[in-house]
Amino acid sequence: MILRVLTPYGQRCLIGALVVLALLLMAALAHAADVTLAWNASTSTSVTGYRVHYGQATATYSNTVDAGAALTKVVTGLTPGQRYFFAATAYDGWGQVSSYSNEVVYTVPLPPPPLAPTNLRVIPVP
Repeated sequence: MILRVLTPYGQRCLIGALVVLALLLMAALAHAADVTLAWNASTSTSVTGYRVHYGQATATYSNTVDAGAALTKVVTGLTPGQRYFFAATAYDGWGQVSSYSNEVVYTVPLPPPPLAPTNLRVIPVP
């Protein structure tokens, strides 16, 4: 196999592409939001863990995150301005899963608006 060495121009192009990719990723992450959900433990003694299910329509859960044995779970990466519907299930060591808990609805708040420009003035044209 022959390894190809990048020219200085190729190196600059690669670095530039990586910088743009990093900026896009940071912008996407800067707008993501998190929410913490909490629930009461199941009264079944065989429960070994819980899952949180969520989506953008009632009773339509397109995402699932495992909470393990914890009674809270932080759900990350939610989109500001979007409404999410959440429910939890319990599971046991045999792979059996409970029915869904009650559903809760949460609308992720939008970030604050940008600050207004300042010091607006008229500059006469000579």
